Amino acid sequence: MRKILVLLYVLVLAGFSDVAVDSPYAAAVDAAAEAGLFGGIGGGLFAPDENMTHGMFITVLARLYGEDTRLDAGYAWHEPGANWARQAGIADIGQPYAEITRDEMGAILAAYWDFAGLSGYAPEISGDDFVSRGEAAQIFAALLPNFYVYMTLEGFSIGHGFFIEPTRFSIPAGTSVYTATRLFFAQNNIEYDMPGGFLGRIYNIYDNSGVIPDFIASEIYAEGFIDLLPGSGDNSLGMGDYASWAGWMYRINHADCPYGMASRILAAGDVVRWQFSLVAGPDLGVYGWSAPFFTQSDRTALIRAISRTPGHNARNTAMAALNDILSPQIEIDAAIRQLNQ
Repeated sequence: MRKILVLLYVLVLAGFSDVAVDSPYAAAVDAAAEAGLFGGIGGGLFAPDENMTHGMFITVLARLYGEDTRLDAGYAWHEPGANWARQAGIADIGQPYAEITRDEMGAILAAYWDFAGLSGYAPEISGDDFVSRGEAAQIFAALLPNFYVYMTLEGFSIGHGFFIEPTRFSIPAGTSVYTATRLFFAQNNIEYDMPGGFLGRIYNIYDNSGVIPDFIASEIYAEGFIDLLPGSGDNSLGMGDYASWAGWMYRINHADCPYGMASRILAAGDVVRWQFSLVAGPDLGVYGWSAPFFTQSDRTALIRAISRTPGHNARNTAMAALNDILSPQIEIDAAIRQLNQ
């Protein structure tokens, strides 16, 4: 009988000093460590660039299945996982300290898929090169039944800043942007309309006190787009407020998302930014009705870092960088480094 995997997310962060918040492995290491799959190598280190061994891989795989891999006296660290894998018919680990290749990892995952009775197909992993611990964390993070994502609600184009600051929350694997957004709003007691699967309007969140930044207003008038209109006046914000092309847009990991919320499935560590735009993108620094009005820095790693380190003494400086729509990348990167210290 297949075991039911129960993951307990701890309240403390992984906090590995050798995994920078802007590392390509950061989100996956965070997710896999918090799920109890990885424990680091000691001394607050994860060693993301060191290669995985057969013993490491089997131990993490056993934890993913729900096996207790804690050591009994007299046993080597890899034996609980290796014994489980052998008894399950997944693999017989003869050399636990040997580095594992992609081909070997793929074969073990395929056997695990059959043993666990999982639907679909095991991840296709092949090649004769070795797999680093950081890469392995990415592979395992993608197999988690639950993981963390990040979300914001922003009104910078109308001079308001954040309606909801960077927030980190857990979702089940397979969750779409649509479902995650509804969860995000529910957690923050936000009323909204989502007609036809897109975000139409948010209520009781905006008092019309924002002032459109001069450079955005000037660009709009210079391009001859539209006449700027008043806001809704009813503490809501949505389609047609201020401008006929105005409305809510979302980006994921600094990339444009021109498709519906329901069709975009989120992965561990994704950063979703809901942003109010006056002209379908250019005022947010992305292509839309015209070329971008400015170049917006990539704030993905900083949003993750701020969400993961709420008590850090550099948080105010980091938020100041986020709250300036024109902060250059050098300032964003400097804030990330401060949070990573």
